Amino acid sequence: MRKNKLIQIRILFIFGFLQILQNGFSFDLKDTIVNQVDSSFYLVVDSNARFLNGDINNFRIYIMQNLTFQDDYTIINKIIFSFDVDWNGKVKDVKIIKSSGVIGFDNQLVNLIQNSPKWTPAMIKNKRVGQRFKMPMTICLQ
Repeated sequence: MRKNKLIQIRILFIFGFLQILQNGFSFDLKDTIVNQVDSSFYLVVDSNARFLNGDINNFRIYIMQNLTFQDDYTIINKIIFSFDVDWNGKVKDVKIIKSSGVIGFDNQLVNLIQNSPKWTPAMIKNKRVGQRFKMPMTICLQ
């Protein structure tokens, strides 16, 4: 009796799958594998998230190359900001923890980080996970 129920379940699954294919429903098989991603955010991971296939220094270079400085900026103090890179490599939740004192500069930094290219996600035990970054930056203009 149990064997018949198993066969019926398999047939129903295959039939349902064929109906989905006929109706044009598409999906990405890698997203259906639940055990390969973790939507939590971690500070410590086995393999850090990578920016443009490099380390965090590539991200610092990206910021410095893409920030524009207004004529009225003088010396900007230390800035501390945080952001998350989710399990899919997207930057989220950018926050200024300690302001530079120049609102326009802080806003520009937040926009730059939010619009940065996609990252390679962090890994813990071969699972893609989110990683939280907290970074200081000191910029001195002369």
